Formats: sequence, structure tokens, C-alpha cells
Amino acid sequence: EYMGELFLKLLRTSGRQHSMRRFVGARSPAKKGPGAETEDLEISVDALKRANLALVRAQERTHRVASLDTQVQVSLINAALAANDLDARFSVGVETLRALLCAHGASIAVPPASPSVVAASRPAVFTSEAAFEGLAEAHEQVVSLPSPTSAAAHQQALAYDALGCKLSILPRNASLAIVSSLIDPLECDTMAVVFDFDQTISCNALVDGKRVYGLRGSDSAMKFLFELRAHCVERFIVTGAPPTVPSVQTIAQTLQRLGVAAVFDVAPVDWLPVITLLGSWGPDSTLEAAKLETKAAVLLLLCTQRFAPDLARIGLSNAVAAADSFAFRLASTGGGADDWSALQRLSGASVPAAFTATLEHLSGQGVCATLETFVVTRAAAAGASTPDRLFAADIVERVQELFAAAGLDNADAALKLSDPAQTATIADGVRIARLQRIVASAYNKPEAIQHLLETRAPHTRSLLFIDDNSDNVFKVFLHFADLARHGVTHNLSVHCVWFPPPAGGKDEDHSADFRAELTALACAWGTNLEWNLDALAAI
Repeated sequence: EYMGELFLKLLRTSGRQHSMRRFVGARSPAKKGPGAETEDLEISVDALKRANLALVRAQERTHRVASLDTQVQVSLINAALAANDLDARFSVGVETLRALLCAHGASIAVPPASPSVVAASRPAVFTSEAAFEGLAEAHEQVVSLPSPTSAAAHQQALAYDALGCKLSILPRNASLAIVSSLIDPLECDTMAVVFDFDQTISCNALVDGKRVYGLRGSDSAMKFLFELRAHCVERFIVTGAPPTVPSVQTIAQTLQRLGVAAVFDVAPVDWLPVITLLGSWGPDSTLEAAKLETKAAVLLLLCTQRFAPDLARIGLSNAVAAADSFAFRLASTGGGADDWSALQRLSGASVPAAFTATLEHLSGQGVCATLETFVVTRAAAAGASTPDRLFAADIVERVQELFAAAGLDNADAALKLSDPAQTATIADGVRIARLQRIVASAYNKPEAIQHLLETRAPHTRSLLFIDDNSDNVFKVFLHFADLARHGVTHNLSVHCVWFPPPAGGKDEDHSADFRAELTALACAWGTNLEWNLDALAAI
């Protein structure tokens, strides 16, 4: 066990090329008998140097392993040594190493350990110089495997290093949670993580003829996403979907079904406290006109896709109410007096059951019945000079006051006081649609991400972008490298990560040249995790 601890110290320091001489005089407290205090471990300086050299050559860049303990199995230690893709900023613990191993399935779930490396009865205990020589030999095999890295790629990597830009490739069958190994906990408050959506956060499969969606990595992915939120990391989704409001609304609904909507601030709001307050006012027949109008307006907002500014456009003359339905039209925002929208309908069957049960219990009437009562009352009170509008001009202010009285926080209330999903034109005429932390930008991801950093996260010093499409990854990488080259961005570290589609997924259209260059650069940095795991499997 003591030797295992020494080995782990070697593992943590060797990547930084510290002197190994201080380990030579270490003494084992487990020794008993005369001379126990002076007997050195039988590990020569040369053996330590050889082990260190093998590590450095296998990595090509430094790394550290921060959370291993003496109980870790030797297969995991060997995997950590072979993972020459991990930069000095990364901290890899036991769970991450297991994720790396499992990423390629059972074929390398437990890499075979050399008898010269591990004592048969005591895994993770290293007892002699032969142990270190065995490790050195294993890593010589890793670095001797064919690599797509070229001298030109190394020169390019150095040039991009100076611009603060970097590329990585993740294993295609890993969980999204593997991205946590790329995040320095000390940088959380100045980091922005930008995800693609389809095949990056979500994945899908046909089950009994139906397409079923899930998170890419299931529970571990969900835990990782919520940890980002808990650590106040700025997180966004930038998708290649068309820049329309329905695009971002569809993604928000999918996130709700996947259980991670709260991570991107699109969790469904609990409106029941508002419904309970309205029900507590009693039967509609006892309400004064202003209260009945406010109640009808709020119910219409919560049971349809309309927003508070729309209320002032609903016509009185074409509002048709019944006990189990309500139909209405909206005046055009730029048309003439008789320019109305198509008929829009609300049926009693579409009202959430909890709303109906609460209102009927407290006031004896459901949503459509209240709307019917209000329309009849409003029509009877309307005079010849009354504008053809169902609601008064100050209805938005009254709705806002009711939300506050119900204890709704400002962020939740804002989801109905105005439409949170909007389209916008940003720099260079690029069109985007956005909803909270979701952006749809078609083929303009680099511009959309730059816009997000400038408007939503100007404090960002470290950008991490993950996408299953290699072209998107390389284009974002080149975009920010160009910005750095021209002095537009300052002190911004950019890490673009290709997360290939999982087995059975769709490999989208891509440039072969872009993918080859991305792969070569990732290998030059030692961050091609897919290739390194294949190398590990080979030995």
C-alpha cells in the first residue's frame, strides 16, 4: 500500500517533470525489525527516469491526476497513464477514468495488466524496479503506435496555442458527462459552455416503430448538466435549426421531457398558486367587473399560447364563448380596422386538469365557464363608442399585479408578460431565434456564439463548445482564432470539442479536409481521446 502511494505521487508529479530523486530515500513505515528506519526502497533513479520519460513521450503535453486513492485498481491507473489526451488543466478522478474505459465497451473495460506490473494478490501495489520498467515498456508501446500527427500539425498547434484556441475529440460512445473532465473547477465563474442539441445533449432511437428521445449518457449526463447550473457556469444551446420561434420552442419542450429544462431556464412554471388565488375570489357571479376581467385575462393567458400584450388585440365582436369552449380573433398589428387573425380556439378538454379541479372546488366554475360569463357581461356593458376590444387598455398592468400577489417571481411572470421566444438580426445580418439560453442560428453558429458571449456572458474568459458535427466544431474554432489574431478577443481561452455521433447515430454531412485537419491538430495536442482509447485497446 505504501508503494502504491509512492507510485501515485510519481503519477501526479511526473507530467510536470519534477525530479524523481526525492522518492529514492523514502522509507516504508510497514517495515519491522532492525534497520527499518534506514532501509531504502529498491527503486533506482534510472528506473524512475525511464518511467517518467515514457509518460512524457506518451503525453506530448503534461497532465495531472488529482483524485486517485490507494484502492484504485491497476487497470484504472494504467488507463490514466495511457490517457495522453489530458491537459494540465484537467483533473481526472476514478469515476472519469471508469467513464473513459466504458466509453469503448467491454472490449477494454479492464485492460489486461502485465504480471511484472502488478503483484497477483495485491492489485495497485508496486513492489520493485520491475514494476516501473513494466510501465515504461507499456507506454513505449502506446507511443510506437501509428498516429495521425504530423510535424506540420505540431507547428499549427503551437500557433493556435498562442491564440488561446484548442481542439479535442471525445469518444463517440461516451456519456455527455465526460465533458466534466474538460472543466477546471477554478474557472467556473468565468466559463461558458455551449452545446449543440441533437446528438450532443439528446439522442434518439426507434423503439417499436416510435422515435424515443433521451439524454446522451442518461443519468450521468443529467447529473453533469445540473452540476453546471449549481456551479453557476454559463451554459447555452446553439443549434443549427432554422432561426424561428417554433424551433426554439420545440427544443424547450424536448428539454422539459428530458428533465433538464431548468438547466437552460425553460422549466415549466408552476401556475397553480395563481389559479388558487383566482379560485379564492369565489363564484364569478359575485365578482365586480374589474376582478372578473382580470380573472378571465389570466385564465386565457395560462391556457393558451398567447402573451399579455396580445390581450389588448382580442376583439369583442368576434369572441364566442360557451361552457366548454372559447373562440376569438386578434386585430392585426399593422392592418386596418377590419383586419383580423384566423379564429383561435380554446377547448375545455385542453385546460390542465389541475386548473379545472382547483377552480371548480374553490369557485364552482371552470375556465371556459368563467370566460363565457365575462364575455356576456362585457358585451352587455359595452356602448356604441366602446372600442371593439374584449379587454381594457390597462389589462397588462392588472395581470402583472395579480402575478405578484400570487407570489410569482419576476422571471416566471416574465414568461407570460412578454414572449420570451424572439427572433433578432445580429452582426453581419445573421438571423437568430432565442428563448432563454437556447439559440437557433441555422449555419451561423460562430456568429451566434460570439453574440451570446458579448450580450449574455461578457465576463467569459474560457469558452467550451461541444458539437457532434466536425464542421461546426472546426468553423467555431477558426472563427475565434481569427478574432484573437486580429485582437478582437482578449484573454479568451477557446476549446472546441468534437463529440462524434454515438453508435447508430447519423454522421452528418461534413468536409473531409476539415475533419482531417481537426483530427491532426487534436492528435498534436494529445487531445484525441478516441484515438488514444483505440491505442489502449491495441495493447
